[in-house]
Amino acid sequence: MPLQNNSVAHIYIVLGDIMQAIMPALAGLPLADVQIAETGCAVGFENDSDLALLRLAMPPGIADFDDGDETIVILADPPYARSLVDPVLHQCSLQDRVQIAEFARIYLPTAQHHDRLMQMMRGAGVDAYFS
Repeated sequence: MPLQNNSVAHIYIVLGDIMQAIMPALAGLPLADVQIAETGCAVGFENDSDLALLRLAMPPGIADFDDGDETIVILADPPYARSLVDPVLHQCSLQDRVQIAEFARIYLPTAQHHDRLMQMMRGAGVDAYFS
């Protein structure tokens, strides 16, 4: 039986590297009790013209563009997503005008485990949220 059927899921959002943020905070929890599912990145832009530059440079089908929103969501492993986005941001001199968040759906045994994970992450200085 898959772990997710008996667990509580939250999507964790981190301004920075999601795996560097969650792995130390998961220390002490049996790995059999943890499942990290979907991961990705969200890139927020200050304006539509900056978003348009990235949109033109991205390979088709990689990012989910929502018209009227200055954010793109890339449903891919964050290191892969960043390998596509970061060079474009640098080439177009956009790196100072975007905010990049990484996310992961994490399954843990109980809501209390999620509360503990969030406390550990924030205690380590990570700018983290969950939904």
